[in-house]
Amino acid sequence: MSVKSNEQQIIDIDTALREVLCGIRTVEE
Repeated sequence: MSVKSNEQQIIDIDTALREVLCGIRTVEE
């Protein structure tokens, strides 16, 4: 269970970072 939880957290962080980067790119445009 701990492994799955850690993997899920990593996925959430990666998704959040991508959303932030997309947001920054949109603002710059």
